Amino acid sequence: MRKNIVIAVLIAISFVFSSCGGNRPSEENYESDTTSSAAQNLETSTSTPADRKFVKTVDLQFKVKNVFESTLSIEGNAKRFGGYTISSDIQHSVTQDREVRYTTDSLMRISQISYSNKIVVKVPSQQVDSFLHSIRPLIAFLDYRTITLTDVTNRSNANEAVTRAYDEAAQNMTEQVDSRAGKVGEAVEAEQAALNTKIAAAEMAAAKQQLQDDVRMSTVILNIYQKETLAKDVYANFDKVATDSQSFISRLGDSIAYGWETVKECFLFIVQLWGVMLYLALAVLAYYWVRKFVEKNRKK
Repeated sequence: MRKNIVIAVLIAISFVFSSCGGNRPSEENYESDTTSSAAQNLETSTSTPADRKFVKTVDLQFKVKNVFESTLSIEGNAKRFGGYTISSDIQHSVTQDREVRYTTDSLMRISQISYSNKIVVKVPSQQVDSFLHSIRPLIAFLDYRTITLTDVTNRSNANEAVTRAYDEAAQNMTEQVDSRAGKVGEAVEAEQAALNTKIAAAEMAAAKQQLQDDVRMSTVILNIYQKETLAKDVYANFDKVATDSQSFISRLGDSIAYGWETVKECFLFIVQLWGVMLYLALAVLAYYWVRKFVEKNRKK
């Protein structure tokens, strides 16, 4: 009877502890909810009227789990949808850096490192929505998303008209040069004017082609970053390497300091077990309380 009561009390205490621990939100669940929200914010449609010409630019910044792996995935998706990567520059920056004593003759450098990358890709304008949809699983947190559609229909029409005018002018200039073949001075001037017209026509044709490329291929700028990571590096402490040359007092001081660091680590480890110790203390108290209660009932 007494044994059953003790077991019941212990089970009740365990239930209380598990209930308290279960109310805390899980970091994994939080990240999952954040990712789902970011994916919904990325939903968009960049479709445009068929009778108009637009230059599309998409600018994104978001957090990923791993910058290097996400970069490979983004570049691969751009290629898969008929695009290509213009630039990709993975960088890291040290936000915090400090040195601590590791052993008597070595030090440990602890660095807090942040990785980021700015990726610029060109994607066919008809595939922009599909490309954005493909990178949704990479987003842990979306900082911003900016979509710019610039209507260049009038500029495109003007380029067409100017190109035709230059072509006609170049043709007329060529005919004038041929007609003045016997007059050297006039022929040279006419030839120079024809050359200038041809150069202007070539420049206009290049601008026209560039505008057509901008309309056909959209620019997507992706600024990605990841959670800061810790890097630890142990290296020799050259000031303490020659221990044989140190005096006894100096070596004694180093030993005391190293021993004190060990004591602190052990104390911190014990403090981390406060929950287990509290559980054991409550279990012991419950055992003695039940035992006293049972003995008191027996006397009655």
